[in-house]
Amino acid sequence: FPSHDNKWQNTLNSKSDEEIEKINKSKISKGFIVSKGETSLFNELSYFYDNIQRQKLLRDKDKKYFYDNFPFRPLSPNQVEAINFIIDSFDTDDSMTSLRWLAYVLATIKHETAETYNPIAEYGKGKGRVYGKPDANGHTYYGRGYVQLTWKYNYERATKELGIDFVNNPDRVMQKEYAIKICITIS
Repeated sequence: FPSHDNKWQNTLNSKSDEEIEKINKSKISKGFIVSKGETSLFNELSYFYDNIQRQKLLRDKDKKYFYDNFPFRPLSPNQVEAINFIIDSFDTDDSMTSLRWLAYVLATIKHETAETYNPIAEYGKGKGRVYGKPDANGHTYYGRGYVQLTWKYNYERATKELGIDFVNNPDRVMQKEYAIKICITIS
């Protein structure tokens, strides 16, 4: 990560691996960790790397460290695969330059998907809610995807923003390649 606080970088580079580990042990319960010259996880992502230059967010060694120290453990293999998809999607979207936004996206997805990190349909599929009633074409616009997209006007907005017809095919929101675009782009 080329554009972050040089004082922090110099501080980390001057420390031994044992000193870095000691810092991690004191910070892990707060939801963040550090590695030599780099930071991972939500709080440090937000603070140190806002508006970074585009480059691979977490290389393989960094992903291993991320998961070994992930504060919401244990994670199933399916959760790890899903989080990797989210991070990789963020990395390949040139409009995404803020790790603060990635932290927000991960936190939102964790909550809205019942910690599966995969697109899900709203429990009950809108039953008893106004948006849960089928429209004239028989489509129901209950919560779907990573952000639980609801209401027809939000499906229309996603259709307009992304150029993909979610209004006539609302279940497309459940496909992770579309769900992540909705989450990153219009949520």
